[in-house]
Amino acid sequence: MITERSIVQAHTHNVSVDLESESVILDTASGTYFGVDTVGKRIWELLAVPRTVASIHATLTDEFDVEPQRCMTDLLRFLNDLHAEGLIEARDDPPA
Repeated sequence: MITERSIVQAHTHNVSVDLESESVILDTASGTYFGVDTVGKRIWELLAVPRTVASIHATLTDEFDVEPQRCMTDLLRFLNDLHAEGLIEARDDPPA
């Protein structure tokens, strides 16, 4: 399960195409594609490099008009869905 402390990154076997305010993500391993909205598109961009969920959350709350708790709830749901579909890698960030 992905948490605020998890480090997440897109798998390298994915290809994405931007279509104005949304993106389409193709999982080349399975041939399945997924459409995401403006916020999902921004999250996907951020997943290009390993990041903590907390850092993605901070970026989203800076860039979008969203209540922080709602943002975290929706972000965790979205990332767990991407992980379940095999689109992202996730690992726990060890305590400092």
